[in-house]
Amino acid sequence: MKEFLKKIEVPSFIRDARLIASTLIILVLSLIGSIIGFIISPFYGLAMLLLFILIAMAIVFATYVLAQNATNFASNLSYRIKRGEQEALIKMPIGILLYDKNFQIQWVNPYLQLYLGNKDVIGKKIISVDEELASLMQKALASETSENRVVRWGKRQFEMSVQEDLGVLYLLDVTRYANIEEKYKAERIALGQIFLDNYDELSQSMDDQTVSSMNSYLTNSLSVWAKKYNMYLKRIDDDHFIILSHAQDLAVVEKDKFSILDEIRNETSKQNYPVTLSMGFGLGETNLNELATQAQRNLDLALGRGGDQVVVKEPDKNARFYGGKSNPMEKRTRVRARMVSQALQELFKDVDHVFVMGHRSPDLDAVGSALGIAKIAKMNKITASIVLDVNHSNYDVKRLIDQLEQSSENTEGLFVSPENALEDSTEKSLLVMVDHSKPSISLSPLVYEKMSRRTVILDHHRRGEEFPENPILVYIEPYASSTCELVTEMLEYQPKGTDNLTKIEASAMLAGITVEIGRASCRERV
Repeated sequence: MKEFLKKIEVPSFIRDARLIASTLIILVLSLIGSIIGFIISPFYGLAMLLLFILIAMAIVFATYVLAQNATNFASNLSYRIKRGEQEALIKMPIGILLYDKNFQIQWVNPYLQLYLGNKDVIGKKIISVDEELASLMQKALASETSENRVVRWGKRQFEMSVQEDLGVLYLLDVTRYANIEEKYKAERIALGQIFLDNYDELSQSMDDQTVSSMNSYLTNSLSVWAKKYNMYLKRIDDDHFIILSHAQDLAVVEKDKFSILDEIRNETSKQNYPVTLSMGFGLGETNLNELATQAQRNLDLALGRGGDQVVVKEPDKNARFYGGKSNPMEKRTRVRARMVSQALQELFKDVDHVFVMGHRSPDLDAVGSALGIAKIAKMNKITASIVLDVNHSNYDVKRLIDQLEQSSENTEGLFVSPENALEDSTEKSLLVMVDHSKPSISLSPLVYEKMSRRTVILDHHRRGEEFPENPILVYIEPYASSTCELVTEMLEYQPKGTDNLTKIEASAMLAGITVEIGRASCRERV
């Protein structure tokens, strides 16, 4: 009996206190029944004792069987787990390579051996077996991040992970999923807008036959170009096209650097009506409305930089620019200066105060053009102030301010500090940004933020990616010599009266033009 009990290996779950208590209660009740049976009748007591013995034996036997079954189940489960681990290590589609501190291969699983071919690799250095794999592994070890890296090894792509402390290299073949991702990126929709920069100006001076010929040439040329790169083109207005493309086709056009711009400009120049195009492409947005908005913004950026160019931009990435080779003088017209001057005059009707602000460390072009805008405001009977930190200005600007103060003109309140501009501005005040269009380089970004909803931009620099969100009026002419030149052209279309330009103001604007022309000449010589 003792030997039998020794063979019983009781699992821990059978040694549970509640199970033992229940068993003891059954045995005690059976024993008490036997004792009561002997008191009632010896025969009855003997029967109860026999029943007690049978119950005790049944409990012991049941415990033995249960223990054996539990042990067999645990052993079988453990064997299956270990066997599964071994099978996974050998047959799972993950390449595994063990190496020592000298980067000698100690073991590879059969799956990785398939990629290594029939080479005998055990005991050899990784670099002697496959230089490309060794290079990828060294890059992974040198990486500061512990994240898995997707690498290209041969013709396939793998997710690589290296456990340097254990000397283990893992390679998961993700070629199928990488191809799906590449296909998705390649087939993303790119939406573009094409604008004929000078179509209106050219068509006004042409007869109907020439206009028809020009339209036919432009449509045919753009259609052939679009078909060549698998793009969809639709003319939606006389000077406006819309174009749809896949990202992979747009990438090919970018490699070609949008040579269609040069082709059309050169061919139309031979016919004495040089046409220039501007394009804006939006890419990377899943929402078509946002994609169309991005394309329009990129077109506006191309036009703001002078036209005859293409802007391609994806979310959270820098814009890519192409073109912009046309002759500056071919694109200058005085029509736009008159239109902007009249638009500014209309804006002044609903304004109580005009604040004019240049960039940080303002030069003579910024201050001279600011004086010109202040004079235009005065011509329209509107109070104007130039935001300027007089005490921290350049030497030439200080001399100009001294000359203004010494002149007979009343300059009181003409120059205000950024702090005073913040206090004096109201909801009906207008901010005119001169000689710059980037809020971050304004003399006072706080002044811009307060009046950002009522802003006018006058500049002769190319428009950049950073730009006010919703300016009321924009006049950017990159091919002008200076902002002072733009303001001078606008002055010609303002009402004449007693508030004409003074000698000192005219000298200041001339100085701004001269300084900018000098800078341009220096850049050309360099």
